[in-house]
Amino acid sequence: MASASDSPLPSGYGAKRKRISRACDRCNKLGRKCLPGSGNMCQSCVDYGDNCTYDRPMGKRGAPPKAQRMKKELQRTLLPDGLGHEQILHLVNAWYTAVYPIYHYFSWRHYAFDVHEKRYEHDAAFRSTVLVMCAIAAARIRDGAYQPASGQVAENDIPVDPDVLRAAAVASLVPMPPNRPLEFEDLRAASLIHVLGQQNGDIELVQLSLARYHGIAACFKFHDERFWPPTLEEWQREERRALFWSTYTSDVFISLIWGGMIMHRASQCHVKYPSWRLDEHNTSGETHWIVGWNTVTDLYRILHRIIETEEQQKGMALTHPPELPLEFAEPTVSIATAWPAVRALVDALPAQLRECAPLSGDVSRDIYSYTAANLLVTLQAVRMAIACAGPLPMQERCAVAGELLDTLSRIPTAYMQGISVPFVHQLGAVGSLLGGVVQGPLTVSAYIHVRQILLTLGNILSHLESSLKCSGGIAERLFDHVARIDTFMQAEASGRGQELLQDAIHTHRIAPKAESTPTVPLTAHLVPSPQLVTETSNHPSITPSDQEMFTLPDDLLQDWLFPQDQALFDSLFRGQG
Repeated sequence: MASASDSPLPSGYGAKRKRISRACDRCNKLGRKCLPGSGNMCQSCVDYGDNCTYDRPMGKRGAPPKAQRMKKELQRTLLPDGLGHEQILHLVNAWYTAVYPIYHYFSWRHYAFDVHEKRYEHDAAFRSTVLVMCAIAAARIRDGAYQPASGQVAENDIPVDPDVLRAAAVASLVPMPPNRPLEFEDLRAASLIHVLGQQNGDIELVQLSLARYHGIAACFKFHDERFWPPTLEEWQREERRALFWSTYTSDVFISLIWGGMIMHRASQCHVKYPSWRLDEHNTSGETHWIVGWNTVTDLYRILHRIIETEEQQKGMALTHPPELPLEFAEPTVSIATAWPAVRALVDALPAQLRECAPLSGDVSRDIYSYTAANLLVTLQAVRMAIACAGPLPMQERCAVAGELLDTLSRIPTAYMQGISVPFVHQLGAVGSLLGGVVQGPLTVSAYIHVRQILLTLGNILSHLESSLKCSGGIAERLFDHVARIDTFMQAEASGRGQELLQDAIHTHRIAPKAESTPTVPLTAHLVPSPQLVTETSNHPSITPSDQEMFTLPDDLLQDWLFPQDQALFDSLFRGQG
């Protein structure tokens, strides 16, 4: 039997190891052990006459607990490959430049601080918000909405593929039913994800994310400030107000564009508008930009009332429950007389919030022009909704569409690209407005007028769609449709009418697909005055043959490209002739 001296194990193996004694503050600072001394002082402190203290905080000894190591490893796997802290900061900066001026979901100073402090590493709900924000920012960069200081969008401006970020953002959302207590960040992420759906043309994601938002909001009673936590700081209340009304306007917008019910009930919205305290450091004028943003919200509330009134007055639903007694009928709005009041609401704003200055790259200045661009386009949407609410002669429809194009001609293209996909859908409303014109009897002069407006609209759409991944090819479809109508009208017209039509087609021709856009200038004076399309018996240059009425064949009417995408404006045409 081998003796203990023959064992390959070192002496003392298996014996309990003693922990190294803790050095005093002085010895620890010098990086050496304490020498035993008399009493409670180490010999070094006695020799040098120093106080022997142990005031520094004690650190945990040994290896980190296994659970902590696993948690850190899990955190690393929750972020997609290539998305580190530096990449997140880059996308946060892109969001601030290209998205924040339109979607005010954050008190920026506090949100940016939380991101810099890496709150997303230990807060799952906040991580969802960050991932969704990164996915939106990457999609905006891809679609040309973000212009860095260099003026060019480089490859490395998108650190992670937008589709990868989208998948990670959707996967990060709290499951339903939740596996943990719901937080405010879950609500904010649910609202943000619908913005991502709009940018990517994913309408199913838009609708499902709004359903998620409304479910979580119902759990919080988010529609009423009385149920908000009483311990909230003022900036936290402002964030919640901005989130509530941002989502409200999106709810109305999505109902206008893609149909469906508006989930918010205006009479139950007991939430104030956000104030300048939401972004107290981001102002460059006497009037804060939030005043203009709140006016945009007013316009969406007006659109909401117009929609409700139209539903009540026209009974557009194919099936509906029995009517209640008259005593319980909902009050309606006098839409026909509403436009002066709407116009006065906007005209009361300072010029800084109604005019778009050239893009400067300074967010504190550009945010005013973004607000103005959003305000002007929303105002025209209200104008069209009011105009379509009653019987509208063809020349008035053209005048309203021309007014919108006149407004667009005053907005720098950079802001149109900044608003991005929602702006393209907003322009589709013009096509729906004119859809009622082309579906009715037309004279040659009337068609020339409508044609010019449509080609101008196509010009704008083509320019905006050139950088969008999910544009749907609206401009190309529009040009193709106009070309088909041209062919029909040329075959049917005769005499002076045919000459006018050929001159118009030659002057404002439709470009081949190899070319970028038709040769129609994007200017307000392209659109003739409404008198061009009235009865023109006093104009000797136009013969009675020009007043011959033409009705487009069914195959052209059925292929009209806008109504199926513009639920409200299409439905407003029904029964008006």
